[in-house]
Amino acid sequence: MTTLTIAEPVAPAPAPASASTSAPAPAPHDKGLRSGAIGLISSVVIAVSSTAPAYSMAATLGLIVAVVGVHSPGTLIVSFLPMLCIAYAFRELNKADPDCGTTFTWTARAFGPRTGWIGGWGLIAADIIVMASLAQIAGRYFLELVGAGAAGAFWVTTVGVAFIALLTGVCYRGIEVSARLQQVLLVIEVGALAVFAVVALVKAYAGPAFLAAHSTDVLGAMASSVLGSTPGKLLVLCVLTSTAASAQTTIMPTARATLAMASHHAIPAWFARMHPRFRTPTVATLAMGAVSALFYVMLTAVSKNVLADSAASVGLLIAFYYGLTGFACVWFFRRDLLHSAHALLVKGILPLVGGLTLLGAFVLSIKSYWPAASSYSSFHGIGGIFLIGAGSLLIGVIVMLITSRFLPRYFADGITAPAHGEGSTSS
Repeated sequence: MTTLTIAEPVAPAPAPASASTSAPAPAPHDKGLRSGAIGLISSVVIAVSSTAPAYSMAATLGLIVAVVGVHSPGTLIVSFLPMLCIAYAFRELNKADPDCGTTFTWTARAFGPRTGWIGGWGLIAADIIVMASLAQIAGRYFLELVGAGAAGAFWVTTVGVAFIALLTGVCYRGIEVSARLQQVLLVIEVGALAVFAVVALVKAYAGPAFLAAHSTDVLGAMASSVLGSTPGKLLVLCVLTSTAASAQTTIMPTARATLAMASHHAIPAWFARMHPRFRTPTVATLAMGAVSALFYVMLTAVSKNVLADSAASVGLLIAFYYGLTGFACVWFFRRDLLHSAHALLVKGILPLVGGLTLLGAFVLSIKSYWPAASSYSSFHGIGGIFLIGAGSLLIGVIVMLITSRFLPRYFADGITAPAHGEGSTSS
């Protein structure tokens, strides 16, 4: 899932008197977001929610067990290490150059406007694609919760679209409202998972674990088997709340990345319009919700296995833009790396290792996902995972070339880089 970096400007512009219409885009140095809107606890809650523990287990745990079996715990630990390295890159870049554009802004300052633009596109595309998977899970689990689990694809899709619309509305109202909702959702999620984990471990030691047989939706299949029919609803609710939390923490950073791109003239300026009272990016948030819903409906109509293929394809995009951020960190701090062993480690070695590892994963995934046999869906012998993941990057390059003709200012001037020393800031 996409990592949310809370980096608001230090001195936001005062709100206009009228709250009935969207305000025009502010200057790039002040994007209009509310400063100090959330505290440490809310930041931690949002960060944990963005990883979506229950949803991630439901969508991927069965697949992992089916492929590597008893080595699943080790696989999860190994896969965590490059992400830890990239987390250091995010931390150091955010300290030196806090900006809600994250990968877009940092990569543009390090490598130039075109590389930054495609990095921002990768982040936005990943979030839109993963929303399809989140909506699919939400629709399925909500119907399961209300006793309509046998409902067809039409109703799953309808509920999924309503789910996207609801959470888009929450994000539109502001990050404070979103943070309070996240706290409630996380308590439900973690509490239900704790109960499930204890009971599941006891039953696993007493008999066979059936994970591989339900690779596309492991928790949904295991809910009744582990907890029984009525208590199993608790786990269904757990996954549903996890999905809601993850979707919410997907919409927010995507809207803010879009806001940053518009503020720096990389996309049309109307994407940077802010709500005068809620201090949220209005057009960017609504556009994110609308495009996500449209993509979900289209993908559902084309593929019967939208959950598996869309979820897997996001890995390509995450490896791309997270890896790019790691390389950007090394180059951004290149003059600082020899100042101390600590700087060399956290600004150079760890981000570089993370970037190289994710680059290798990206290349290997391209090779692995090309054949039709690698995916549940395919087109002319090419796997659906590759088509969704790599295809979205190719579309991004085309859109960038078109955009550069209409918005030459950003592509000619880029983003002015701040000083590379410790403590330098730019919003």
